[in-house]
Amino acid sequence: MDRGSVIVAIYQTQAEVESAYAEFQVSDFDMSKVSIISGIKSVFPSDGLGLLGVGLHSLGIPKASISRYEAAAKNDKFVLIVNCSMQETSQVREIIHRSSAESLEQHQSMRKFMTPN
Repeated sequence: MDRGSVIVAIYQTQAEVESAYAEFQVSDFDMSKVSIISGIKSVFPSDGLGLLGVGLHSLGIPKASISRYEAAAKNDKFVLIVNCSMQETSQVREIIHRSSAESLEQHQSMRKFMTPN
């Protein structure tokens, strides 16, 4: 088993993130590992994390990065989140690099993935 990665990219427009999403679909990527977040409105608990932040933190993303992702989503940008195995990391990064992401960050996942023998 490997820990895998959580790869997060921020997009300016819906068309840009939809283009990246379509690239994942065409490449036969497991779409249950891909999420898009935008336009969140949340009440922040005392630790400063909203609902998105709590979910991202449970995946292993540090709080400093979470605040950027929440701010982007609150400002009508689009946050693409891919929770992938280490073997899928190169493919995910390649797809995102071909798209027009404003930023891309990779974090070690808290989720364990089965590795083929």
